[in-house]
Amino acid sequence: MSLKLVHLAAKIEHSDDFHIARLILLLKAAAGRSAKPVQGIMKLAKMDFLLRYPNCLVRALKAMDKEMAAQDISEEERNTIETRMIRFRFGPWDYRYRRWIGVLVAKSVFKKVRFSKIMLDKLVISE
Repeated sequence: MSLKLVHLAAKIEHSDDFHIARLILLLKAAAGRSAKPVQGIMKLAKMDFLLRYPNCLVRALKAMDKEMAAQDISEEERNTIETRMIRFRFGPWDYRYRRWIGVLVAKSVFKKVRFSKIMLDKLVISE
């Protein structure tokens, strides 16, 4: 792996637009599966973690006896450079989630967001 690639990965890691786009895709996929909203930053962070680290998603699926779903994740996705980068701040303790949600609300991507004891309710993505 070249140093240029490492610098590029670090630059992407610090890009809010990259993370916001990933959260939009994640929330849109979650909205398509259930009428229930994603409740809480912790739940959002866990879903985001499994999306960012497919090797951990495979382990979780196998632990839930969902081998067929785990097989759908290609070997290339399991072994990308991003799968090896576990951040120091993770999950709901990562201050950036609140910032990203604030940016999405300010840009009117969400029609309604209610914070109650750090709970997000009715995340609805406008078309």
